[in-house]
Amino acid sequence: PKIPWSLPSEMENISMDHSAFISCDTRQRCPLCGRNRKYYCYSCLQLCGLTQEDVPSVTLPIECHIIKHLDESDSKSTAVHAYLLSKQVSMFDFPGGGLPPYTSTGDVVVCFPYKHATTVSQYCEEIRDGKRKTPKIVLVLDGTWSNVQQIAPVYTGYPAVQLTNHKTAFWRKHLKHTPNSHLSTIEAIYFFYKEYSEAMSLPNTSLLDKLLFFFSFQHSLHQKLPIMAMKFDPEVLAYLKLTFTDKQLQSILEILPLPPRWTTIRVNTSCYDRETVKLELESILDSRYSIQNHSVLNDVLIVCSKQKNSMNSTSYGKVIIDQKCGKAVLRGADVFAPGIKGLPHLKSNSSVSVHIDLSHKCKRGEKNFAGPTAHIADGVLKMNRKDIFKNMVKSGVAVKVTGRHVDVPCLNNVLEKQMFLQNLPSIVTSHVLDPQPGEVILDMCAAPGGKTTHIAHLMQDTGTIIALEKVGHKIDKIEKNILKQGLKSIRAFKWDATNAFSETSISVTCPPFGREVFDRILVDPPCSALGQRPQLSNQCRISEISSYPAYQWCFVADAIKMLREGGTLVYSTCSFPVQENEMIVVRVLDTFPEMELVAAEPRLGGPGFPVKGLMEEHASLVQRFTPQHGGVDVDTIGFFIAKFKKLRQSGL
Repeated sequence: PKIPWSLPSEMENISMDHSAFISCDTRQRCPLCGRNRKYYCYSCLQLCGLTQEDVPSVTLPIECHIIKHLDESDSKSTAVHAYLLSKQVSMFDFPGGGLPPYTSTGDVVVCFPYKHATTVSQYCEEIRDGKRKTPKIVLVLDGTWSNVQQIAPVYTGYPAVQLTNHKTAFWRKHLKHTPNSHLSTIEAIYFFYKEYSEAMSLPNTSLLDKLLFFFSFQHSLHQKLPIMAMKFDPEVLAYLKLTFTDKQLQSILEILPLPPRWTTIRVNTSCYDRETVKLELESILDSRYSIQNHSVLNDVLIVCSKQKNSMNSTSYGKVIIDQKCGKAVLRGADVFAPGIKGLPHLKSNSSVSVHIDLSHKCKRGEKNFAGPTAHIADGVLKMNRKDIFKNMVKSGVAVKVTGRHVDVPCLNNVLEKQMFLQNLPSIVTSHVLDPQPGEVILDMCAAPGGKTTHIAHLMQDTGTIIALEKVGHKIDKIEKNILKQGLKSIRAFKWDATNAFSETSISVTCPPFGREVFDRILVDPPCSALGQRPQLSNQCRISEISSYPAYQWCFVADAIKMLREGGTLVYSTCSFPVQENEMIVVRVLDTFPEMELVAAEPRLGGPGFPVKGLMEEHASLVQRFTPQHGGVDVDTIGFFIAKFKKLRQSGL
């Protein structure tokens, strides 16, 4: 996959209207050569599907001549961008096309790093001092480094400038393993004119940003490229189309393999102050990470990298890891020994690139796996083949990660008592439940304990929280989290929550429970988990996914019986299908007239989707998180939250 580089700081704040591209999202025939092209024909230098009114017109302070080496692929060159955007740009071919004739070397400045080249600012200073003429033309050489070496000798005697302190954002650079300082042609043209105009104090220098019209749009497309497009069983896809439009579904399939760019941290506020934890975290993390308070949730910190991608461009030895390990690495973990499937002969402390096995076909111990992979991280090897495959080391960091496809921090074992890593919608869920000190609360499906412990903190660790989980090792995780955070109000039971209710029970301390026992109940039942991220593959069949709504109903129906009059029930899933979400809400309202749907607040998600039986006003009361690129409140996992109040006792 093409892995893009973040825009350098001098381009980050450029705002461009790209709405014209939306209306010509399919290939069009070039009016000259007849080939199918998208946006423009790079061979004929013609717009395709766009009119001249759709693209900006850039006026340059001096003419630009571009000499393009014919060995440079038309489709890879960005020189065409400048030609299409400014009438002051001319293009010439080498060899064979004839070089532009110049009568005076003083009229031309060559943008090329000759030994005698100066910086643009030095060159402009010499013009102001009268030591040089104001140039009429800037000459730019377009091609690979070896290509332009053939053109450069022709212009050795001309004044020359070189561009320094700029980093490329060109998406093909990673594939070519060239240094960050090697600019694409349009970047070189843009930076020259920008530096020249500013040094000569020319007006309207911001208008030169329009030279990046095509470049910034194409960069944004590559920036959103997924590691891989998510694939589902065709019947599962058809099932999802009952929830989403084709366009919505395609967007979701592309974002699912990526982790959210924002790392959300819940501070254990019953024991620690958010600002104090923030300061401690700032002292631990690298300076490239910014830490902010969430604007709505007073117990949440947001960590985000100042660069979207922190991987290196150098070609390293490939370490192949399984998908379970890949998910952990994408969310900030190092590579641990059990996750490695393939590794060439490399010494410890070698630089390596980390790749996920997308086909599940890499055999343990392979040296040179040739199957499909996705490059997700770079790092330093801490164990060699002998350690991993012969000595069978079963724990420990095998690769210390130094850069990731999505630059999220490694927070393993960091301030474990003070904070808890948790997806934003999960944090919202506990706030929606709104537990109060001294109440009796049931968390029906509690593992791994994130929401359970959050509820305890919101209650100032007073009252009683019953946490149920039927799987033994998951109960261990809950109890481990309770112990880490020093909580006393939680009682965890290994118990199948579908058997939590008994009509004859009078117990209020251990399952099974009778009627009208709990002030609040959280029902976060097993679901198809289609909203989880990163999600690299999904082998679920339609028979499994379509079985969840009936299973989830068992939890909801019993929860309502155990809920006191005036009590609150919150229902949540990390899945997309309306059958597991909005249609459960409809069934509750139809089956239990004593239950009222109320606003799920604080509100960070969007409204529910329209389904039969769910009025628009009801859809506006629930919260649905549909992942998309953007800020912390939208770049999340997929999630659903609904909140009910019990108006009277059941059966009355």
